[in-house]
Amino acid sequence: MRFSIPRRDVTSALDSRLVQIQDEIRRDFGWRLQDDLNSAKDLLWYCESKSKSIPSWSQNGRRHTISELQKTLNSSPLTVLGAAAEPEDVNVAILEGQRLIAADGAVGVLNESEYPGIAWDSLLCIVSDGDGEMTDLVMAAEKGVPFVLHAHGDNVNNGLNCLRY
Repeated sequence: MRFSIPRRDVTSALDSRLVQIQDEIRRDFGWRLQDDLNSAKDLLWYCESKSKSIPSWSQNGRRHTISELQKTLNSSPLTVLGAAAEPEDVNVAILEGQRLIAADGAVGVLNESEYPGIAWDSLLCIVSDGDGEMTDLVMAAEKGVPFVLHAHGDNVNNGLNCLRY
């Protein structure tokens, strides 16, 4: 599955509607807000505890990464690769000059494209809750791809396990 998103100021899209959507998801799955908050705090604590050996995990490192992502998101067309992404989705995005964001294990499709090197160079980040294919996620981490980890109440162990790799 592939979604093309035209260039625009994505920071203006961040509003209360996104919080409402998360509230709806939490309600649909029976998750508690407190569990989400605890999961986020655990992930944050783990990042901070490793920030001396991994400077990009410090508060300043995370701010810098987010700032760089925002600049690119505001200036480049992009494609979001989801769970059903096909190599052709990557090929088309590359030929159209788009940057890529992969959701979890969708990053594995980059190696199957006609242009794997360009695909990896085009990848801005991976958005994950830590339950994707670890082999693919580890490969991305080794390449220095930033992760945007989404913490929610039923995945705290997945998120922490993802960080431990």
